[in-house]
Amino acid sequence: MKKRALSILLTLCLVLMLIPVTTLAEETGSLAITVNGFEVGRTPNDITFAMESAVPGITFSENDIRYVAWMELVDSDWEPFGNTKVFKADTSYRCVIALDHKGLNLPPAVTMNGKTVEYCEFGIKDGVPIQLEMYTNLGTPTYPPTLDITVNGFEVGKTPNDITFAMESAVPGITFSENDIRYVAWMELVDSDWEPFGNTKVFKADTSYRCVIALDHKGLNLPPAVTMNGKTVEYCEFGIKDGVPIQLEMYTNLGTPTYPPTLDITVNGFEAGKALNDCTFSFESTNIGVTFSEDDINGSVKWYSYRYNGTRYGWFVLPDSAVFEAGTQYTIGFTLDNKGLEQAPPTTVNGKTPGACEIIYYSGLPYAISITCELGLPAIPPLTISGPDVVCAEQDYDFTVTPPVGVTLDKVFVYDTGAGKANLTIDEKGVGHGVVSAEEYDPQTNDFTLTVQGTAPGDDTVFGSKTVKVSPEHIYADGVCGCGAEQTYTITYDDGDGSDPLTAVKTHGKALTLRGVTFTMDGFVQTGWVDEQGALYDLGGTYTEDQDLTLSPVFDKLITVTVPFTTTVALGDAGEPGETTFVLGLIDGAGNELTFDDQSFGAEITTDGVGSYSGTMTITATEKWLYDMLYEGAFIRQYDGEEDGWSYDDTVWGVRLYMPEVGARSSSDAAYSLLLYPAYLTDEGFFNLNLNAGTVERMTFTNIYTGHAYVLDHDADGHWETCAGCKAKRNEEPHRYGDWKVIREATTTEAGEKEHTCTVCGYTEKAEIEKLPATAEPANPATKPGTASSATGDNSHMALWLALLFVSGAGVIGTTVYGRKKRAK
Repeated sequence: MKKRALSILLTLCLVLMLIPVTTLAEETGSLAITVNGFEVGRTPNDITFAMESAVPGITFSENDIRYVAWMELVDSDWEPFGNTKVFKADTSYRCVIALDHKGLNLPPAVTMNGKTVEYCEFGIKDGVPIQLEMYTNLGTPTYPPTLDITVNGFEVGKTPNDITFAMESAVPGITFSENDIRYVAWMELVDSDWEPFGNTKVFKADTSYRCVIALDHKGLNLPPAVTMNGKTVEYCEFGIKDGVPIQLEMYTNLGTPTYPPTLDITVNGFEAGKALNDCTFSFESTNIGVTFSEDDINGSVKWYSYRYNGTRYGWFVLPDSAVFEAGTQYTIGFTLDNKGLEQAPPTTVNGKTPGACEIIYYSGLPYAISITCELGLPAIPPLTISGPDVVCAEQDYDFTVTPPVGVTLDKVFVYDTGAGKANLTIDEKGVGHGVVSAEEYDPQTNDFTLTVQGTAPGDDTVFGSKTVKVSPEHIYADGVCGCGAEQTYTITYDDGDGSDPLTAVKTHGKALTLRGVTFTMDGFVQTGWVDEQGALYDLGGTYTEDQDLTLSPVFDKLITVTVPFTTTVALGDAGEPGETTFVLGLIDGAGNELTFDDQSFGAEITTDGVGSYSGTMTITATEKWLYDMLYEGAFIRQYDGEEDGWSYDDTVWGVRLYMPEVGARSSSDAAYSLLLYPAYLTDEGFFNLNLNAGTVERMTFTNIYTGHAYVLDHDADGHWETCAGCKAKRNEEPHRYGDWKVIREATTTEAGEKEHTCTVCGYTEKAEIEKLPATAEPANPATKPGTASSATGDNSHMALWLALLFVSGAGVIGTTVYGRKKRAK
């Protein structure tokens, strides 16, 4: 029971404690302060404050402000900011305000320009709150609302009565126009003092003027930022009456007035002797906001001349191809795109004011400016002598004189070369043609002057002159002088270092083939030519420029790199190869031979029988060639000698150039070398380096000799050739015996012996010669023992010989069959 009573008591105390806290929180509420005029270019004195209170039963206004102070952020520190200093765009500002605390027990939640203030507490004096103090960083100021006033018609020759005003307002919710003007006053600067300037007085070009304007203030609390003709006004404040703003007053020095808008048109080519359609137009416009050009001319230009047409004098239209005549009056008429102008500007044509210059309307809208102006007489240009300004001392000077229409040439022309004067030949068109002979040139001077004259309408004399320079040098035009000389140029090949230059001559317009290798240097090779400007030329190249040229040789250092290789000869059979030469060659990835300066690279090695033979391929070329050909890789292969009995190794090896560091390359002992790699054939049929396999020390090639080593063999029946390795036979045939030779003569008591030898294999076959019969000495002394019977008609031995022949043949046949059977076994 005691515990329950204690619990109730504690709860009641807690409730009583919460009641005043809740009540104070509800009474405190919030206060939103708007800082008006916190803008670039304004000062703290321009600031006003609007306050909106949500504190129950309490309101706040500017009247409750005890004091306001401003600070600016300078190098991370807050420093005081005076009330007359101007807010800048790139600086942060802090606003400090003290308000009447209105008897509050707790400060409200305060915002300034929507930002929660950084500090808000009571100011205490003698332990009693006396004011509500707060501050916050408002950040950088905004740009102020603006009013831009354009003063139209502020031009030389106009008056204040001609002035109109256009206004463009950026003040939120407020617009201004001429209707809001209360009054305008003008002043002029006279001897450093501003004096009143009447509304009917004319603006002068060399005087400055001040414009004073009063506008309806439209209920604004602060003046906007005002410009007049783009200038910030010197003064802009409210006019106050009885403490209340009644108008917005401002003035500024507008400076000197501009010149009025003008459009000046120049008709170029309005000269006697020129065609109407040769005329061009140029336009210069000022202060009208648009520009004009020939493209703005609508349609064609019409020309009129004042003349007699056979019936009367009057203005008549001319065709475009007509030519201006001296002594004739002309009028021009054309229309221009109006470029949006609703009023034709003051215009001149060739300095003359047009008889008519007006806006033309179509369907009630302006679309063109029509101009008609009498230009008067065309200018009569001086007579122009057509001919070159310089003539070769060996060349006659030919010239022509074409007078304007209406001008007649005098026949005589004058020149001051010594002869004095000569006659023109005047053709049916009135054009004069003259010649000054080269023989007439004065050798003491380098020029002469021609003078011609003619008569214009009204008997006015028109002159023309031309000074011509006489050159001792030929004057070439397209490579040929007027006297017929052909222009040439010197091409110099200079090795420097005191060497004697070589030269060649190039004719104008004709190509010259440059020299090939001309100069030498140990350890280098000439690879081209270079001129004095650094341009490179190929050896034996084509030079087409028409000018002198000096060429120096371009030398490239020769670099030698080597590749070791081993060629092995192996037997594929029992043959023994003799002396054989194998050839290697340098190729690109497509299998094409690589050459430098028409020199191919290869290596030969001669072998003599089975074994391994070492060799070296040497490549000597310029660094550039080696880099271009070998830096990314090239290849070496053995060529197929196409000799019978050989299988050639078709292995392809890759080589890649190794270059020393850049700084060391100019050294004579720079270590250039080649790296060797296995190579493989891509699916596209190109060789490529197998970089993943790594480098190898040397290339190896194995060529197999596959020829038979045939040995001649025989037996009693014939001879043949047998391979010592595979035992293959070829060329089997019977023996080819020569004639029989008697080794031992036969006698009556003993048989003789004879033999014959194979002419191919040397096998010798022997045979017995039968004993002679024991008979008397034959009657015929020509018959000898061992020879055939004498021709006595006795054929008693013929049957015996036939029987022996048959038996011998059977024996041979039997031996052959037996031999075959034996071999078959």
